Amino acid sequence: MNKEEAEFVFRSIADEARRRKNGGETIPHLFFLLIPKMPPMMIAVSDLLRMEPGFTKDDVANFVKNASACSGARYVVQLTEAWCLKAVEEPNHDVEISKHPDRKEIIMVTIDGVDCNGTILMDIENDRVVGEPQVLVGSFTGRFSNMSGNVGIN
Repeated sequence: MNKEEAEFVFRSIADEARRRKNGGETIPHLFFLLIPKMPPMMIAVSDLLRMEPGFTKDDVANFVKNASACSGARYVVQLTEAWCLKAVEEPNHDVEISKHPDRKEIIMVTIDGVDCNGTILMDIENDRVVGEPQVLVGSFTGRFSNMSGNVGIN
C-alpha cells in the first residue's frame, strides 16, 4: 500500500465514523494495519480486552506495535472516541480528563507510517459530530504513536 492509498483509507475511515456516529452508532476503538499488497487487517480493542482480562492501554499499544512489526504494516490507522481538554489557560491536571469540567468529546482518527503521519479530530455534541473535521499533519506523541512496522517497501 502506498502513501496515497493509505491517506485514502485514513480519510475514508474518518468519513465513515462521522456517518455512523450521526446515525446513532457508538464508535469502537479500532486499529487498521495497512500491509503492502494485502487488504487492511483490523484489530478491535474490545476483543483484545475480552480475550485478555487485565490488559491495560499500554498492553494494547504493545500488542498492536508487535502485530504491525510482524505483519510488515507500513501504516497503522487508529479510530477511537476520546475526551480531550478544550483550550484553557491553566488546566487542572489533578482531575482525569473524562471528569474535567473543560473536556470535550471527540472522534479521533490517526495515521502513523513511514512517510505519512496525521490526525483528524471531530467534535461531538449531543451524540452527533458537529463542525468541520480538524486535520493535523505531522507526527504525534503518546502510547499510541509510532505504531507502524516502518517497513519501507511497497
